[in-house]
Amino acid sequence: MDQIWDRVSPRLLKAQTREDVIRSYEGADIGAYALQFVQLADLILQVLEERKFPKQSRKAQINFLADSIGGPGMITPRSSRDICEKSGQGSNVSTIFFVMNSGSNVLAGIRADL
Repeated sequence: MDQIWDRVSPRLLKAQTREDVIRSYEGADIGAYALQFVQLADLILQVLEERKFPKQSRKAQINFLADSIGGPGMITPRSSRDICEKSGQGSNVSTIFFVMNSGSNVLAGIRADL
């Protein structure tokens, strides 16, 4: 997420629909992860609309989003953030969160280094 944030965030942060979220990743060269981002579009939109979503800090936005989408369909974004916090994956560690989605591992998010 850190590698593509500068390219996707201008449109992603303005997204109001699932389609807007999906369009924000167009041309971002996300390769093999494109399908996962499409599958997570509704959840990403939900997280972006949260009152607590950081408005200013780039890294805080990336980390909030990554921590929030760690368990799609299994736990809420809030619970996902709580689990990330309790697991000791503090905000200064790059972490890849893999989740179970329909029985297969899916890349859910990549935290940025702070």
